[in-house]
Amino acid sequence: MRTIEAEAILKLTVSLAEGPMWLSSTGEISWVEPFGGNLHIFDPIRRSDRVINVGPYVGSAAPDNLGGFVLAVKQGFARVTVSGEIESLADFVEQGVRLNDGKCAPDGAFWAGTMGENREPAAGSLYRLSSAGLVTKHLTGVTVSNGMAWDVEGRHFFYIDSPTRKIDCFDVDPTTHELSNRSTFIEIQEGWGNPDGMAIDDDGCIWVALWGGGRVVRYSPNGVPNRVVELPVKYPTSCCFGGPDGKDLYITSAPPGFNPANPRELIFGEIIFHCRPGVSGPPPVPYTYKEISL
Repeated sequence: MRTIEAEAILKLTVSLAEGPMWLSSTGEISWVEPFGGNLHIFDPIRRSDRVINVGPYVGSAAPDNLGGFVLAVKQGFARVTVSGEIESLADFVEQGVRLNDGKCAPDGAFWAGTMGENREPAAGSLYRLSSAGLVTKHLTGVTVSNGMAWDVEGRHFFYIDSPTRKIDCFDVDPTTHELSNRSTFIEIQEGWGNPDGMAIDDDGCIWVALWGGGRVVRYSPNGVPNRVVELPVKYPTSCCFGGPDGKDLYITSAPPGFNPANPRELIFGEIIFHCRPGVSGPPPVPYTYKEISL
């Protein structure tokens, strides 16, 4: 298995960095600081980082087709407009759970899942926010909803419920978007950590950040690990492809010294890493509003 080295490109005082997204229009990376309620926009060339506070908590964010962002916040879905205003799209999350990781499917809908505030088993669900603003539930019995990826056609959906230590694959109905035929695509090797966020490359291989394992591993379409990015931090959270040619891999992480028993503690250290793994990946699909005016 080929080993790839990564360079730390951003150090900040945060509790946790999550959910990197390449922004093709500006050449920047968005990422979230969940417990600070901050959406960050990072320029990897200038190494500058700006912050938009979106509330007390944000689980994930994705660019939209209007120049803003769609958000998974504690109580539901929201958006940041291009002018920086925060607007609610749908409040639906029950007390005791919160939204976590999220990503847009090839059709421009935003998917995000919930987890119990205290990681209660099977307390979470997985939701879809359509382009028209309709929220539908597609999975229940989730403990820690995390990484998502789709194949190019959107017919297969890869999904992580972290404590299972698996990446599951579903068939997706192109009309109803219902998930079916759940199967185990990858079971993470003992001692490698728990799967967190992930990305898919142009060869159909999955890159998954292994929380507690200090690495990002690439798995082939038949589930065989073939490349690994070893990191100097223990808790990587997710990754994305970017750059002008799509061949840059960006990785977010909890800072060195992070203590899972106290996840809100602010610590200074490396939180974003970069490498050139020798393959390319697609840019994120933006959330696509059905109407320009909401």
